[in-house]
Amino acid sequence: MKPRDLQSNQTIQQRLKKEFESIDGYEFAVKRGEILDEGKVISNEDAGRMLLTFDLNEPWNSHQKSQIFDEYYSKIFGKPEVNAQRIILVYEILSVVEEQLDQIDHKQYAYYSATKYFLLYVISKIMQKDEVGKAVYTNKLKIVLNSKDLNEFKRIITDILRNNIIVDLNYFLKDEKNSTFDYKKVSKNTTELQSLCMELLKDYEKDLKRAKAKSISEQWKAFKEKELAKNSNIY
Repeated sequence: MKPRDLQSNQTIQQRLKKEFESIDGYEFAVKRGEILDEGKVISNEDAGRMLLTFDLNEPWNSHQKSQIFDEYYSKIFGKPEVNAQRIILVYEILSVVEEQLDQIDHKQYAYYSATKYFLLYVISKIMQKDEVGKAVYTNKLKIVLNSKDLNEFKRIITDILRNNIIVDLNYFLKDEKNSTFDYKKVSKNTTELQSLCMELLKDYEKDLKRAKAKSISEQWKAFKEKELAKNSNIY
């Protein structure tokens, strides 16, 4: 029996499954062969890989599926902030990343299985340095149960990925000094992946200072001001 199946009846997995049952549109699969068809199905294996990247900041280990329910299990799922809403949040952010992969010019790298987790890692770092982003990241600002808020946050992440992060990633990949870029090797190398992330974050910070990019907070506050004005006009 595989580690995932052994953990399927464990207290944490059953708690998460119960939490998912109270949220419309999503289901949580805790074991292989489970048939669920009443919404977006998120397997605990996929949740583990996402949280390993988003919470533990280890995208270079995202390929180690067998370790999610073994060595990394308590680190990933045992944190008190890990609940159904957090898993859905990370799932929705990753779905935005997946939608933008075709913007990467290097198509082999774009659709390599680890690439989306690297970009999720970059987004988590951006969120942690931003006032509103950090509030969402730390569960202080809850947006999952409000479809308007969730959709706006996804739009903001799309904007940052499409107009800044992936643009800079494409420049990096086109640079002659990176002509020997081995995406498979880099994706599993802690030092090289951290270095690439830092380079993209520096470029993003420059874009913010030069007004070539709008921060999460800037866009979120503009969205809330529009909502407030719209509601005021109704009354």
